[in-house]
Amino acid sequence: MNTLNYLGNHLLYHWVFLIFLVPIIIAAVVLRLLFNWFDLTGGIQIGLTLDVFLAFVWVVFAGYVGHRAARNRVVKGMGYIEARERAWLDTKAELSFIPLFGRLFRR
Repeated sequence: MNTLNYLGNHLLYHWVFLIFLVPIIIAAVVLRLLFNWFDLTGGIQIGLTLDVFLAFVWVVFAGYVGHRAARNRVVKGMGYIEARERAWLDTKAELSFIPLFGRLFRR
């Protein structure tokens, strides 16, 4: 029963985080439009590469945070909101140890 509970929660949280992280895709589309408008590509499809990369990061990151939230909910017995917040904080703490991303999480 725990496996089905985990899978259901993982799907739910994955979609929740996909919706929460929509600004990443909006930023990618805006950057693509700016690249095309200013003609900064110079024959290289930088905008398309950036869009594909950010879409990939969007889906993978939402899946990872969804996994953490589902695990918090099923294994640790947290509530829905508490599991979501804790997963976000845990992921933020893990990202802060990456050298380039760590500067983004300073206070």
